[in-house]
Amino acid sequence: MGGAWRWSLVAIVGFAGVLLGGCLGGNECMCLSGPCQCSAPVTVTPTPAETYDEVAGTWFVAGAMSTARSDAPATLLHSGKVLVAGGFGGEFGDAVQNTAELYDPATTKWTLTGSLPGERYEHTATLLPSGEVLVVGGGGLGGATSAILYHPQSGTWSPTGSLATERAGHTATLLQSGKVLVAGGWWSSGDLASAEMYDPQSGTWSPTGSLASGRAGHTATLLPSGKVLVAGGCGSSNTAELYEPGPGTWSPTGSLAEGRCNHVAVLLTSGKVVVVGGGPPTIEIYDPASGGWQPGGSFPPGGGYLSAARLASDNVLVVGGSSAELYDAQAGSWTPTGFLSYERSANPLTVLQSGQVLVSNNPLR
Repeated sequence: MGGAWRWSLVAIVGFAGVLLGGCLGGNECMCLSGPCQCSAPVTVTPTPAETYDEVAGTWFVAGAMSTARSDAPATLLHSGKVLVAGGFGGEFGDAVQNTAELYDPATTKWTLTGSLPGERYEHTATLLPSGEVLVVGGGGLGGATSAILYHPQSGTWSPTGSLATERAGHTATLLQSGKVLVAGGWWSSGDLASAEMYDPQSGTWSPTGSLASGRAGHTATLLPSGKVLVAGGCGSSNTAELYEPGPGTWSPTGSLAEGRCNHVAVLLTSGKVVVVGGGPPTIEIYDPASGGWQPGGSFPPGGGYLSAARLASDNVLVVGGSSAELYDAQAGSWTPTGFLSYERSANPLTVLQSGQVLVSNNPLR
């Protein structure tokens, strides 16, 4: 599955149906036999956001959200503010949230906005040409087939058409047509290969071609050609496919050298795609002209849950733990940016209208 594993109740059952272990509430423990000795829940406080200024070459600490929050996407609005909705949070960081908050770069503060109709995590949030935000699927009571629209002018939410398939950990890609392609993900049946298309004009979904294999925790990148590159994922960790919007079909393309799950893909101005994280510390670069991948070096601090974003200079900012470095894809070189004030793990990076980069949310637990 995509994202981090979290359980409010975990049990391991032997062949005879004997309960062998458990984990309750915010405790993180596993017992193989006898009474379960769990440590006390750890209170989680909201981690302040930080912004990076490439011109100044420094990090700045910004405001914290009202609650600790992880596994929630961040979406840049037309106003320049950033919307973060849902995810995990609460006192122990393991309660699914229905709240939403807005970051204002002018004040570096967060304010609450309208709450989601239901809690959700591992959902997607896509800015539509209209300025509305389409939130799709995810685990939690919000509904894995539901889709809702955020209206920035009023700070409210409204329902829109529902998916045909329950899904979380999927990708959502705004196509050149203005439609949104949702692909893959996971649910009770395992990793999904199905894909669906959302039409903002009608507010409805329609089926489109399925991936060759199920995948979750993958990336989906809109290429200048209008095609969509899907790469890696927990179910198909080193394969890649291309989606052709016209016929609505998928075709295989070159495979990654290493399997990746919950990685990040960044489109360069050249049209090439940089992939980093998801386990290995190495970088791989996809060339649409050849359909192949080339090695691009390694993130010096190591692999794991990383975040990345392309800056105005075309350098790629990569963040992992408290380390951050700038990657020059043409030279294949790295430049340290200095340490962050707080540890990070798969935190969203949002390039603001000023060119600064916002890192938000608490680290994945």
